[in-house]
Amino acid sequence: MTGPPTGPPPSPPPDPVAPVSPASGAKPKWVLPVALGTAALVIAALLGVLVAGGGGGGGGADHDTTAGTAGCAGKAYVAHRGGGTVSVIDTATGTVSDEISVGESPFGVAITPDGKRAYVVNERVGDTRGTVSVIDTATGKVSDTIKVDNASHGVAITPDGKRVYVTDFEGTVSVIETATDEASDTIKVGAGDMLLGVAITPDGKYAYVIDYGDDTVSVIATATGKVAETIEVRAAGDGVAITPDGKFAYVTNSIYGSVSVIDTLTGVAFGEIPVGGDPVGVAITPDGTRVYVANGDEGTVTVIDRTMDSATTLSGEGVVSDTISVGDYPFGVAITPDGKYAYVTDTRDSDEAGTVAVIETATNTVSATITVGVAPRGVAICPA
Repeated sequence: MTGPPTGPPPSPPPDPVAPVSPASGAKPKWVLPVALGTAALVIAALLGVLVAGGGGGGGGADHDTTAGTAGCAGKAYVAHRGGGTVSVIDTATGTVSDEISVGESPFGVAITPDGKRAYVVNERVGDTRGTVSVIDTATGKVSDTIKVDNASHGVAITPDGKRVYVTDFEGTVSVIETATDEASDTIKVGAGDMLLGVAITPDGKYAYVIDYGDDTVSVIATATGKVAETIEVRAAGDGVAITPDGKFAYVTNSIYGSVSVIDTLTGVAFGEIPVGGDPVGVAITPDGTRVYVANGDEGTVTVIDRTMDSATTLSGEGVVSDTISVGDYPFGVAITPDGKYAYVTDTRDSDEAGTVAVIETATNTVSATITVGVAPRGVAICPA
């Protein structure tokens, strides 16, 4: 029931995971390999996303959080930074079924686990504050607009669907309660002033936030809203993804063309995998076996096979198994719930229509290319 005439279905639920906590003690640092035969160096930091919070915010009646994905299953949501809209793709037909107007310069997008709402981060332009648009997936309408204090960028939702984390360009993360769609907390993160990607562990206990300005990854304890640990990486990028078992975080390193691998138990960036030029978005298949990395400058997607190791990698780190040509400037990556397809946004010009490349993961070939709106960036796929 999934897979367009030339392509795919929706994104996969994570495997059951044992809770993983960052190690306490001395501040971990990224580790340079002493020899090629040891673990590769580290790199880090990324995409993904939390929303900076602030005042205002469209309150309103509490939302029903019971499960139900009827209005969302089989759909992919793509935010267009250059067009102020979100495209809705029917993954069964590979066509755009709806175009929804949101705020100015939408960038990141995340969907609640029950599939009922999509949260779209609208970056601030000029003196305008950033906002978060809340889309009712059943109606295709914006049901709420939440104001945040600063220019926002990345977004991630906890596995229980109760909180939304939004990053901003002023060094803070906004926490939004989905029951009321109001910001409940603003967390100061890192020493830098440009927070990009954000990802939450499968057990919901920690949020990993990339601090591009400080070349670190901050780990927020979601129970306390405090930074539990700061992990130094070689050069932070825009994307971060966590394996379904919660044991590793993969962070793109745009400057050095690589991906850093963080051991979430020890809090150490222990490995570095060379990919392509200017890696940005990253996503991991539901079974945790493969990592897909969008390389902006090279127009490719690198596939890292985590079931394979070599003399220069540690167990679980993975090695590059394939490189796929997808277009001009690939950015966001999302995997369907069944793991059969990867959706990759692609565009270089901010004033031209972009595309979404659909990669069949069994063969690592592009099975469809879908035209969407202007400058597509973030992409998210509804749960099954």
